[in-house]
Amino acid sequence: MLSELLAKLRQRVRRAATSSPALTPLFARLRGIHRRTLQVKGRPISFVSGPREFTPPTGVDRDGRYEGPFVDRLADSIAAGAAAAREGVFFDVGGQVGFDTLLAHTFGARQLHIFEPDPLAQFFIERNLADVPHVLVRRLVGDHDDQHTLSLDRYCDERRLAPTHIKMDIEGHEVFCLPGMLGVLERHRPELYVEFHERIIRDELGLPDADARVAGFFTTLCDLGYRLEYNGHHHAMVTGGTGRYDDTWLPEPPGHVNFAVVATPRR
Repeated sequence: MLSELLAKLRQRVRRAATSSPALTPLFARLRGIHRRTLQVKGRPISFVSGPREFTPPTGVDRDGRYEGPFVDRLADSIAAGAAAAREGVFFDVGGQVGFDTLLAHTFGARQLHIFEPDPLAQFFIERNLADVPHVLVRRLVGDHDDQHTLSLDRYCDERRLAPTHIKMDIEGHEVFCLPGMLGVLERHRPELYVEFHERIIRDELGLPDADARVAGFFTTLCDLGYRLEYNGHHHAMVTGGTGRYDDTWLPEPPGHVNFAVVATPRR
């Protein structure tokens, strides 16, 4: 009970502190700003973040790999496109501090669009991408368009964009994002890299049709001609006993509370 109360109190403090652009930098500095360097495929990626992000066991394994199987697949694909002189157009949906956008830039993507509505995350993004050309979109991504939310279909149509890679890490809201990007998937055939939060979808979002939403996410991608591969991701790393990521990609969902999904189009 006490831990739940403390968690709620921290959330309220964060919401209050980040409700004003003037207070957000102060709140970030009070929490602590830490410079980190992580290796991906032998290449260093340096950035700043808060004190708890990107530390074991929250995403970083005992070998220092951050989301190893997931980011390695993404890096390899972007690098292959760059080597073939294809301009990578990377969408980072749920940008956090900008790590995946930095990765995409490092491995050759040249158009970078990062979607992040959280003011504290935006503070770190602006610092980490200060020297990297990018577009920061400060809105939620979903299945409709209004003052606070946008769909990727409309975003791409209005700007004549054809993304090659889309990463999604949006805490269960991937089930809302997908219906708003069906046109993008049909026309442009980008690769998808998704952290799928099945427990959040089923237990925390209050969806009466949660089971159908989960099943429909994968069925929709298959119906659009995508090949799906799954990895145990964080859950497998933390509970597997080794403290290391398992690089195995599976043909079926692993049945964990969260897992990684890579969807590649069958041309």
